[in-house]
Amino acid sequence: MCNNYFEQHVDTDDFDTVLNITDNNDSDMLSLRDWQRRAKQYFFENKGTAIFEVVTGAGKTMIAINIIEELLSLNPKMKILIVVPKNVILETGWYKELVDYGIPIQNIGVYYGDVKEYAQITLTNVQSVKRVPLELFDMIVADECHNMGTEKLLQIIKFPFKYKLGLTATLKRLDNKHYDIMKLFNYNIFQYTPSEALNDGILNPFKFINVGTPLDEKSRQIYDDVTQQLNSLFASYGSYEKMMRTSSPIKFKMLALINERKNLVNNYPEKFIIGRDIIVKHRNDKIIVFNQFNNQTSKMYWHLLEDNIDCRVLHSGIPKANRDKILSDFKNDKFNVLLTTKVLDEGYNIPKLDVAIIMAGDSTDKQTIQRMGRVLRKKKNKTSMLYQIYCNDTIEENNADTRAKLFKRLASDYNDLQHLPGTHLSLWKRFVHFVVKSLCTTFLTTLNIIVLFVAF
Repeated sequence: MCNNYFEQHVDTDDFDTVLNITDNNDSDMLSLRDWQRRAKQYFFENKGTAIFEVVTGAGKTMIAINIIEELLSLNPKMKILIVVPKNVILETGWYKELVDYGIPIQNIGVYYGDVKEYAQITLTNVQSVKRVPLELFDMIVADECHNMGTEKLLQIIKFPFKYKLGLTATLKRLDNKHYDIMKLFNYNIFQYTPSEALNDGILNPFKFINVGTPLDEKSRQIYDDVTQQLNSLFASYGSYEKMMRTSSPIKFKMLALINERKNLVNNYPEKFIIGRDIIVKHRNDKIIVFNQFNNQTSKMYWHLLEDNIDCRVLHSGIPKANRDKILSDFKNDKFNVLLTTKVLDEGYNIPKLDVAIIMAGDSTDKQTIQRMGRVLRKKKNKTSMLYQIYCNDTIEENNADTRAKLFKRLASDYNDLQHLPGTHLSLWKRFVHFVVKSLCTTFLTTLNIIVLFVAF
């Protein structure tokens, strides 16, 4: 079924025919980047079934829409289903970009929540797609297709659509389900790496600063004690994976100890001091700060208020309507420091940034590449800055080392530091500021009392 439709328009034995199809609109092709032209050619060469594994910020959505337009020009009666993992990608990403590209609004439908509209191009999410009659559609576009590794979502991709296009920045999954996804796309993977995008000038060059900080004596003692307890549990009851398969009290003891250790390094005070110093240094730049958990992000917010830094918090505890307003204000320069967690790792369109600070995170390729891509959107005549802050000789350092290997390989320059120069000076400045502020407050209070006494 797939081959018949394709062969009606494209002779796969004649490479020139493929080029003719993709060159129908010269102006469109001229507006595409080189990698996009090659990706489009790859898609048609492989009978309309492929995954584009392309670095964040290079223009995956644009080339997908360009291919959709090409197919609709061949068969205006085609129906396309676009599946996304998050509503925000549907609402502020795909819908807007389809309209901006020139697709008439009446040709775009959405199917999720209480809205159930079918059109020539229908947008849906991974929760609602299970209720969509797939036989209505000739093509599926699976955005962030690495998320489609569950059995039910694999069945969606398995449906015999005439065309299948998957989009992702990082296809690899920890559970190896990416092999199942690849199989359903006939193992046709077009890759465009961060290194290629940097070399081609599509992503902004960046400098990487890797900042380690040692635990103080008290924190080190607590960390080592917790680690010793964990090691004793593993020696007595088996590996982490083995204990996770049980429901015994030992499992919950293990998880409690892991969380205690994680909270210690994530909330280590010196990291917040270093983070504050970096932000003060770049206070006129557009900055994003990544943490792993909401409480870290909120804590940094209160610290920055003391430094008179205009910032906002955006994490999973913030209502959706407020998130959109925060991002809009950030884009329009109403404030310049955004504090966030994993919620912005994918899905949201982030405005161009000057500085990214990773204060906590995991070591997955997905998160690392997504976060790096946030700060590398192209800017004129300005090198981006990427900072990482971690605690030395802890489990956090292992994750930091994994991320640092990639960052160092791609960065135009990098430095490894054990502390930021001027950290103690910054602390002294804060102390002086506090003392002066306190003295001024005391003086004004005393003056008011004198004025009242004289008036009396």
